[in-house]
Amino acid sequence: MKARVKANWAYPNTTAENEKLPGWLKWVWSGPGIAFSLSFLLMAQITYYCTDLLGLDAAVVGILLLVSKAFDAVTDLVAGYIIDRTNTKWGKARPFDIFMVLTWVCVVLLISTPDFGTVGKVIYVFCLYTLANSVCCTFGNCGGSIYMKRAIRSEKNWTSITAFQGGLLMILCLIVGIAMPTLIATLGSEKSGWTIIALIFAVPLAIISSLRMLFVKEVAADSRPEENNQSTPKISFTDTVKALFKNKLIFILGIMIVIYQITSVANPNTYYFKWIFGDIAIGSLLGLAGFITPVLLIFVPALTRKIGTTKFLIAGMVANLAGCLIRMFFATNIVMLMLASALTLAGTLPVSSLLTIYVLECMEYGKKKTGVCIDGVTGAFSTFATKVGSSLGSAMLGILMGMSGYVSDPAATSQPDSAISMIYFLFAILPVILSVITLVLAFLYQKAKREAGIEIQ
Repeated sequence: MKARVKANWAYPNTTAENEKLPGWLKWVWSGPGIAFSLSFLLMAQITYYCTDLLGLDAAVVGILLLVSKAFDAVTDLVAGYIIDRTNTKWGKARPFDIFMVLTWVCVVLLISTPDFGTVGKVIYVFCLYTLANSVCCTFGNCGGSIYMKRAIRSEKNWTSITAFQGGLLMILCLIVGIAMPTLIATLGSEKSGWTIIALIFAVPLAIISSLRMLFVKEVAADSRPEENNQSTPKISFTDTVKALFKNKLIFILGIMIVIYQITSVANPNTYYFKWIFGDIAIGSLLGLAGFITPVLLIFVPALTRKIGTTKFLIAGMVANLAGCLIRMFFATNIVMLMLASALTLAGTLPVSSLLTIYVLECMEYGKKKTGVCIDGVTGAFSTFATKVGSSLGSAMLGILMGMSGYVSDPAATSQPDSAISMIYFLFAILPVILSVITLVLAFLYQKAKREAGIEIQ
């Protein structure tokens, strides 16, 4: 019988080659990522909440969310720059996990908008949405890649942890995706019910997101002197931005992240099943098909070691395109929609489960091209792309629905044909267009990596 190897993760003399992680570390590590992703999943309903609960015009809501993104253009780069220059007794990136707790405070306040009148509600939603995204999510998430480099020594363990987190996140997203239409149908007819929904998520996720900061130390900092803030020459913010713009790989990845988020957020599932199928709760059936995808995550570490992270990315984009095509041609067949859902969820595996690895590749690419270490800003740019895509998706949903003549009155019992057509376009046509673009970008990503000689297994 093979003896079990004792975990040596926290020992000072541990190397990347012999590093063994304690079993609990993967679970604790996944907490902030889960909290971050589920906060977006809940905030993806903000357009529906603002139109059908607060009675705000859909186009106004879309513009409001879009304007909010102007703040992200500044705060993400500033946050990355601050993290690059941070050096505390708790480490460089570890202290910033506290912002994920603050994110959920903002989410609860956002989905508990008081009755301030139309102008007051617009101002309130704008302020809370901006605070949650541009400040709390920014500082809470953009240091994750640096945290991993300084807490985990082995690249093999990077992939293992990232795949585990992606699998756990996908399972939880599937559960939430199944439960959300039912929760909205059951509790979402009143504003107070939305506060209850927010608290159901916020309380456990705020606790879970704080565990990594409390228990996972940056033990690998001394073994990576080039990442040690005290031994690396500090560069100005202007030079940092210039170095970022020379990193072609992070911009390709960033565009893919933006499109991924738009596809996730700008789908009018709630509208689609309310006005076309006539029952919001039917949307829960689509989530059932996705339970096959977590099974695939078991093979992700071995698969990426065999074919590489980029071929895995391309394969995912192909599966995603196939699912989108099925949805376009069988938009009213619930069985085929479940199949399409399974394929599109499987297609998102590379981005959802290995995003940290792709960001680390971009960091390595940037160092090779510029000779400058700006890992904090590079990681922040990926966070910026995530939030831009999510907010563009929400803004697009609101603006296009408003342009189509969608009736925002909570008492409305029907919608004009133009609104129904727009809902169909967003549900069935737009995902196909975006999936083709991401497939092309995946090949460009592969080309840039091949030229630079980069691959993390």
